[in-house]
Amino acid sequence: AFPGCIIFFGCVFSLAMVFKVVWDQLWTIMKLLWLRLCRWILAPSFWKPPSRGFHKAVVIGDSMAMGVGDRVVLGSSGGVASRLEDLVAARRKGGIYAKRPRSKWVVANKGEAAATTHDWLPGKPLYEQVFGSGSSLADAEVVVVIMGTQDILQGKTGMSDEVLKKDVPGLKCHYPPEEYCDTIRNLKALVLALLAQNPKRRVLCLDITEVRGYRLLTEGTNAEVVYRVNRQLVDMLREVQLDESLGEWSGARGGHKLGKRRPQWVHGSPPKVVMRAWAHNDDRVNFSPKGYKEFSK
Repeated sequence: AFPGCIIFFGCVFSLAMVFKVVWDQLWTIMKLLWLRLCRWILAPSFWKPPSRGFHKAVVIGDSMAMGVGDRVVLGSSGGVASRLEDLVAARRKGGIYAKRPRSKWVVANKGEAAATTHDWLPGKPLYEQVFGSGSSLADAEVVVVIMGTQDILQGKTGMSDEVLKKDVPGLKCHYPPEEYCDTIRNLKALVLALLAQNPKRRVLCLDITEVRGYRLLTEGTNAEVVYRVNRQLVDMLREVQLDESLGEWSGARGGHKLGKRRPQWVHGSPPKVVMRAWAHNDDRVNFSPKGYKEFSK
């Protein structure tokens, strides 16, 4: 009878584990559907063009940009976009800053779960959907780019073994453009296309978040790839900022100088977020609701 009890409880335990896995997957799908519904309700299809009193921003990228793991309610789009709108609204009311902006800012959430930098290349469906002709976001004045995580998780960075075997350049040295991985080349093409489209646009690029205990830093050589991709991102943006040949766009409305519109790098791994357990989501890829709040600041 004793061996039979062991077999019985073993079967029960196995079924419970299978049920948990299936339930977690179903719960994730339900949360994604709910997030999409909330975004659809707030769709920027009828947003008016930017003016002195009205400005538009958009967050693009992968699941981190989409807000997977955040607590989303009707009337909010979730993730970084929703938090940025809250911060601007609080500033207008004088709740957190002394200087109050007179203009209204709206921030669209256009992140897509599992999307890679390849999916956001100019000409691809995701890019055309957001920035193509006829889109109400084609004239967005600020674009926040949060992507690269899925490239690493899906093994699509294109980082060569030769580059991985080399020593990481020192603080005063830089990666040459010919050693950039596919992820960085894609981001460069995206950044240049965004700047060429709108002469008044600012582009903010966040590095890949390095959260302790996350899959990016604990599975295989991902930690090494994350560090190198982030270094290459900084070097690529520096190259674009210093490249005098990009001073004018011959095809952008008769030519416009970049000036202050140089793409900006934003550190995506602030210690007060990545060092805290409450910032982590159960999937070990995205942030928790509180993590998104602190991350957006």
